[in-house]
Amino acid sequence: MSELLLVALTVSGIVKAVCSAINSAHSTYRNIQKGSIELELSKINLANEQLELTQRQIRFCDSSSKSLVKLFGLSEEQDQQLNERVQGNPVMKLKILLSVFRRVEPLAKQQVEGKIEVTGKESDGI
Repeated sequence: MSELLLVALTVSGIVKAVCSAINSAHSTYRNIQKGSIELELSKINLANEQLELTQRQIRFCDSSSKSLVKLFGLSEEQDQQLNERVQGNPVMKLKILLSVFRRVEPLAKQQVEGKIEVTGKESDGI
């Protein structure tokens, strides 16, 4: 009888250990699943934030391009030609307009200082 009691206690301990491990394994599994879901949501939130940033960048490029087109006195037709040239890419359009400004600004400064006179005619020699 004492041997039977010893075996019963041993089996009881094993069952308890297995039950505890199952609960722990299940808890671990649930934590992993929960973390995975949260990470997926984080990825979605990050993707949404990236999309929002991209949209703000596009709006900035469009707005800035419109300002430069107006500043340069470009016609609607010239603006449309530029849009076609850059295939509607607002970032490329802004980069081109900024590049034009960087090249024209020194000439404008020289003209303001009376060092040159740019009339837009071939005889300007520029």
